[in-house]
Amino acid sequence: MNAAESDSGRVVSFPAALIAKAYGLGGGSYTLDAACASSLYALKLACEELQSYRADAMVTGGVSGADSLYTQIGFSQLHALSRSGRCAPFDRSADGLVVAKGPVSWCSNAWRTRSRDNDTIWGVIRGIGLSNDMRGNLLAPESDGQVRAMCAAYAEAGWSPWDVDYIECHGAAPRWAMLPKSRVCTPCGKMPPQMRNIAPSDRSNP
Repeated sequence: MNAAESDSGRVVSFPAALIAKAYGLGGGSYTLDAACASSLYALKLACEELQSYRADAMVTGGVSGADSLYTQIGFSQLHALSRSGRCAPFDRSADGLVVAKGPVSWCSNAWRTRSRDNDTIWGVIRGIGLSNDMRGNLLAPESDGQVRAMCAAYAEAGWSPWDVDYIECHGAAPRWAMLPKSRVCTPCGKMPPQMRNIAPSDRSNP
């Protein structure tokens, strides 16, 4: 990276462009911010590029680079930080979140290219649902908005809650901010029998 690129890195949209340049990727590149849903939004947009035949492969990623001044002071004013230093979403002992940093990235290929490229298929994205809950807040989204997003994902995948046997969810961890587990597991109807004893795996940071 030269000096000009280093200075440009201060522009919010530049990291994606820098990665595209490094890998010689010719499609569009941009950076977005949707708080804790940023990586999911990026994956949804990547899937739309693949489905529209505008690309055969998309590199998507997310970075949590929490600024200490914002997280420690801002979240403490919201009474969101864990006093115990232990994050336990959906647990009776939950007392707040623990801030962490880290990146993740992955490459998504169009299903139509699997034979041509002899790809190893690690997983298939059947559907993604997004919504605007409108009346929620930073740490406690409105549960109806969360349910709409999950129902949209079920509809796009052509699935029902009865077809699911593993759920991984995101919880902010302040006790007052968490969606009840029963609604997480059964957004579009009654709880399927095989899911009654399943505890969702959780992620408390973006």
